[in-house]
Amino acid sequence: MSKEKYYYFPPINPQFFFPVKNFKACSKFYKPLKLKSKIVWYIYKKSALVRTLFILREKDIPLQIDTIKNILNLENCKLFINLGTKGPEQKATIIAQNSKEALFLKFGTKTRAQKLIRNEINTLKQLQENKHLLIANIISFASNDEFTYLITNVFYGVKCDMLKINNNIYNYLISLTKSLPIKQDESINVFSHGDFCPWNILTDPATNKLMVIDWEMASYKPLGYDLFTFIFQTNFLLRPKKKCSTIIKENKTHIDSYFKVYKINNWQSYLAKFAELKVIDEESKDAFFLLKKYNELLKYNGNND
Repeated sequence: MSKEKYYYFPPINPQFFFPVKNFKACSKFYKPLKLKSKIVWYIYKKSALVRTLFILREKDIPLQIDTIKNILNLENCKLFINLGTKGPEQKATIIAQNSKEALFLKFGTKTRAQKLIRNEINTLKQLQENKHLLIANIISFASNDEFTYLITNVFYGVKCDMLKINNNIYNYLISLTKSLPIKQDESINVFSHGDFCPWNILTDPATNKLMVIDWEMASYKPLGYDLFTFIFQTNFLLRPKKKCSTIIKENKTHIDSYFKVYKINNWQSYLAKFAELKVIDEESKDAFFLLKKYNELLKYNGNND
């Protein structure tokens, strides 16, 4: 085990680990979205003295570091580690870099986490031939009884901090619906990212093109699922006091335009399908706050249908 030391953040219930000797380079991989986290991170990032209060050794990070280094097989690499959100879907994401190259690793040991990583592997394989979507390239992957992992290249982009749909995001969403064949029965179902939120969206500063990461929840879903995820999931988590009516009003122009591409004027039925699926999903994860918010959305939509 290396004697490498790491700064950890946040100070309470740490999730992110930055190598002390490479903090400046690795700190760019973390960008908080909530105001309180932004303030704490600013102080932490700017003050070396503050950071010295939050140091631990590599062996004290609750992760199979030796296994991960063997998988990466990258000499003299520095690791930026994100342990992920605690729960049955928890998985670690690691950016490993040395003087020559950088790799992104997703690593999971829990049953549900492994299933999600396998889904992401299959999704990236499907999308690899699509020239309209900028996605990561698969380098290697494996799955066994103990763990599942995926390694891709690292994309150096600017993390999205938008809470409302803009033209760039809108155009990506339209392209994504057309990336794989549309399925239609009583309603239209399209291939969807499944967790289309700002924290999974990067922008290439040179071309202004979007790159979406974290495809583990991708599948066919009712038309508008990704659009509504961006609009509601983002606001529910980052602006929880905002009313459903206000959220819709702020994004209505793009919602109308999106559904008119498929000649749909009454999109409320698709909003209802989205909310129903989110209620089931959040209930299965015991995410009581989001469960409450999506039940509120269902009630609001029913009253305004």
